[in-house]
Amino acid sequence: MTREKFDALTAPVPADEVMTRTDKGKPIDYVSWSWVVRRLNAHCGLDWSFEITHFEDDGKEARVFGALTIAGNRRCNDGFEDNSKFWTTPGQRYKSATSDCLKRCAALFGIALDLYGDDEKGAQRPPEAAQGPNADKPATPDQIELLRSMGRSSRLTKDERIGVAAFVKETPTARRASEGIDRLKTKLEARRNNAPAVN
Repeated sequence: MTREKFDALTAPVPADEVMTRTDKGKPIDYVSWSWVVRRLNAHCGLDWSFEITHFEDDGKEARVFGALTIAGNRRCNDGFEDNSKFWTTPGQRYKSATSDCLKRCAALFGIALDLYGDDEKGAQRPPEAAQGPNADKPATPDQIELLRSMGRSSRLTKDERIGVAAFVKETPTARRASEGIDRLKTKLEARRNNAPAVN
């Protein structure tokens, strides 16, 4: 692979492709598995493959181990899905863990690694309470309804709609809800002239 292709493969994620969820009060940026596949197809063509090497479930957490190979170079990682989340069947949990595994393998090549920047540097985002006097207030009913409405758009993929639903379920603060609405508006506007996302 040429340096030019590698740089294109590992270029920063466009802002309108980044989704955000919260985990224990901390905002987490991520991309969908389908975005990773599109990036791989765009810059690697058929010269990549992903395989699941094995999986396990201890009753508390589904775990998938896999390997991503690009141009003959192989990177291995694992993916997780906590059984306490909204996925209720083994199939759903393994599917989610597989998506996580693919993204974590891709990150070892540098794909979407910019979203892990804070973790890599050991830095943390400022707590929401430090962002202003209203930062800790819960999202308003209007914000929640708007997020739900936008999250049902046919211009979002199934994974993206699930991500929005999960974000709403986690009861974001008003500030996080506002950021999520702005991000969705940007994403939907960028796709306005394109065909609806495939489910």
